[in-house]
Amino acid sequence: MATCISTNAQTALFSEHWNELQRQRTLYAYPVQVWDSLRCVWYGQCRTAPTSTPATLNYCTLNKRMFGWHSIGTSSSSYQWSLLSDLSYFSYDIDPATGNAKNPTAMSGFASDATVLTALSNGVKVNLCATLFNNSTEFAVFFGNSSVQSNCINNLVNHVVAANATGINIDFEGSGLSSTYLTAFTNFMSNLSAQLHAAIPAAELSIDLQGAYANSASLLSNLLSTTDLFILMGYDYYWGGQFYPGPVAPTYQFPAVVGDPYGHGSVSNDLNNLVKNVGTAKSILAMPYYGRRWATTNGCVIPATGNTASISTQTYAQFRQNSNGYYSNTYRDTNSLAAYHCFTDVNTIPNEQFMDDSSSLQKKYNLIRQRGIAGAAVWRLGYDAGYMDCWNLVDRNLSLCAVTPLTDTIYDMGGYKGVYHSSENYTFSIAPPGATAVQLNFLNFDLEANYDSLIIYDGSTTAAPVLAALTGASLPVPVTSSGSVITLRFHSDGATVKAGFRAVYTTIICASMRKTIGSGNFNNPAIWECGLLPSLNDSVEISEGHSVTIPVSTQIKYLKIRPSASVSILDPSVVLTIGGASKKTSQLFVEGSLTISSGTCWVNGKVQLTGNYSFMLTGGKLTIDGNTGFVSTSVADGESLMVADAGATSFICSGGTLQFVNPPLGSSSEIMQVPYDFAAGNTLLLGDGNSTIGSNNTNGFGGNGFPATIGKLILDAATVGNNRVLKVIKPLTVKINCEIKSGNLVQQSSITVSN
Repeated sequence: MATCISTNAQTALFSEHWNELQRQRTLYAYPVQVWDSLRCVWYGQCRTAPTSTPATLNYCTLNKRMFGWHSIGTSSSSYQWSLLSDLSYFSYDIDPATGNAKNPTAMSGFASDATVLTALSNGVKVNLCATLFNNSTEFAVFFGNSSVQSNCINNLVNHVVAANATGINIDFEGSGLSSTYLTAFTNFMSNLSAQLHAAIPAAELSIDLQGAYANSASLLSNLLSTTDLFILMGYDYYWGGQFYPGPVAPTYQFPAVVGDPYGHGSVSNDLNNLVKNVGTAKSILAMPYYGRRWATTNGCVIPATGNTASISTQTYAQFRQNSNGYYSNTYRDTNSLAAYHCFTDVNTIPNEQFMDDSSSLQKKYNLIRQRGIAGAAVWRLGYDAGYMDCWNLVDRNLSLCAVTPLTDTIYDMGGYKGVYHSSENYTFSIAPPGATAVQLNFLNFDLEANYDSLIIYDGSTTAAPVLAALTGASLPVPVTSSGSVITLRFHSDGATVKAGFRAVYTTIICASMRKTIGSGNFNNPAIWECGLLPSLNDSVEISEGHSVTIPVSTQIKYLKIRPSASVSILDPSVVLTIGGASKKTSQLFVEGSLTISSGTCWVNGKVQLTGNYSFMLTGGKLTIDGNTGFVSTSVADGESLMVADAGATSFICSGGTLQFVNPPLGSSSEIMQVPYDFAAGNTLLLGDGNSTIGSNNTNGFGGNGFPATIGKLILDAATVGNNRVLKVIKPLTVKINCEIKSGNLVQQSSITVSN
C-alpha cells in the first residue's frame, strides 16, 4: 500500500480537506483504532505529548461559535471541550455513483465513537461532515442522478439521528457548483435541509466554502433559505501543488511573485464578500492549524520564487515542537501580516515556511470581532495537540473573558499596505478594560472623498454622539472619547477604493478621582489629568493652588476643593450639580475657597467646610438636598447637611440664597452646623413648596446648629406633616423678615425680627 498520495494539477486546487480525505482512504483497510498511529508513521502527524499542561483548563464560557473538524481515527484527548461549540465529524466520504459512504466501516462507528459521545456529554453540538470533491467526473455523476442524491440524503440523516447529532456539514469542492451544477446543487441542499429538519427540527445545515465562492451571489442567494451556517475556509490560498511560496491564510493581500499565474486573494476580502452575501449571523471564519514549506531559488525574500511544489505540510504542534530548529526565528510579512520562517535545509537549499502563529491568528480573530460575525472554525482539531496557545486565543476572543488590548494598531480591511474593499459596511467598538477614555491617533488616511467614510462615535453604539465624520485624504487630528468606549463605523461604496486608514488606539486610564493639573475654566481639557473633562459619574478634586471657574452648567459626582484651591460660580445661567437625584449621598468638600456670586450650586448630599477654608455666598444660590426618603440613598443619620467648621479664614454669607429642599432623614441629624452669622442680604429658604419627603428628626428643618443671626427666613415646606417643620431651639435673630409660605414654625425659643 502506498504511504502517500500525490496530487495532480486539479486536486491541488482543493483545500487541505482533500489531502486529509486521501490520507483517510489509504487507511480504510485498517481498523479505525490504529489510524492515529499510522498517521504518525506515514505522514509524520505525530501527537506532541502534553507535558505539565493539564488535560482540561478552567476556561470561560463561549459567547461566539467555535467550530472544529475532528478527523476519524484521531485522538481528542487534547480538546478543551468548554471552548468548542460545534464538532464536525470528518467525514462521510460520498460515493458519487451510489450515494453510499466509501468508508462504511468507519461510518458504522459514528454513533458510538468515543469523541462523539464525549462531545455530546460536554454540551458540544455534533454534526456529520459529508465530502465530495469534483475530480473531473464526480459532480457530473452525482448531480446527474436524483436517486443517488436521495439515497445519500437518507443515509446522512439516518446517521445523524442514530448518533443523536445535531446537524450536517457539507464540504463539496471543485469547479461547477456556481455554474454547471448550480441548480442541481441548490436542489440537493434544499431537499437535504427539508429532510434533516423534518427528522430533527432544531438541526443545523452548514456548508464549507472556499474563498472563490464567497462572492458568488448566484450560489449563495440560492442557499440562504436552506443553509443555516456558511463557513469560509480561510486557507489554502497558497497550496501544495504550487511553485510559489506564500501564506496558507494571508489575512490581507500577499504580493505575488512575477510570473505567478494565480490570484491568491486574502481572508479579509473573502470574508467581506461572504458577509455581504449572507450577513454576519450566518458567517463563520475557519483558520488553519497547519502551514507549508517551499524551497526557494532566491533565498529569504517576500515574495520568493520556488524551485518545486510545496515540500511538506507542518502541523501547529510540529511548528511549536521545532525538533529540527528551523522555526526558531519568526518573521512577519508586513503586507499580509503572515508569519514565516527562513532557513537552509540539510541539502543547503534555502527554504521558506509559512505558518500562522498565535500573533497572526490573533489578526484573524480581530477580523471576526471587527466584522461581528458568528464565530470561528479550525482545520483541524488535534493539529495543535500538546500546546494550549490556540485554545488560549479562543478564550481571549470568543468567550465572556474576551479582553481588548490596551493599545493596538487597527486597519481597514485592506490591512497595513493594501487597499480596502468595495461595499464594506461594518461597525465595531473598542472597549479596553479599565479605560477612562480611548484615544485614536491616525497614521495614514485616504478614503474616496464623499463616497467612503469612517464615523467615530463617543460610546458603545452608533446612537452615541459623533466625535468625527471622516472622508477624503486629510490626516485627521487625534480623537478622544469622553468615556471608556469608542465605536467606529466604516462604509465604502461599490466602486473606487483607496489606501484606507491605519490608526493606533491608546487606552487612557486615570485615577478614580479626576484632578486638575492647572488653573482655568472647568470645561478646558488642558487643566485636567489625562486631558479629559470630568463627567457626571466622576469624582473631582481641585488640586492645591489651582483656581477653577465654572463657565457652563456641569454635573459631577463629588467635589473636593483642596487647601489654597478655589472654585467660582459667577454666571447666572450656570448650574453646578453635584451628585444625582436618585442617590443623595454626594459631597461638596471645601478645604480651600468656594465663591458663589451668581448662578447655582446644587448639592445632592451634604456640604463640608473644614480647615482654613473660605466661603463666600454673595449672590446666586447654594441648594442642598440630602434626603430621598430612604436610608440607603440619603445622608447618614447623625450627619448634618451643612457643616462649617470654626477655622474659616473668611465666611461671608451676604447675598443670594441658601436653600435646603428637605429636612435631614436621620433622627440624630441636623440641617446645619454653622457658627457664623449670615448678613442681611442673604435668604435662608427651607423647602421648595413641592417636596413632602419626610424626616425622622422631630426638629425637621430646625435644630441646635443654626447661626445666631440670618438675613431673610422663608419656610416653604409644602406640608405640616412628615416632620416638615422648623423647630427653633435656641434664640434666632432674623434681620429682614420671617415668611411662612407653607409648613409649620415651632418656637421653643424666641425669634427676633430686627428690621
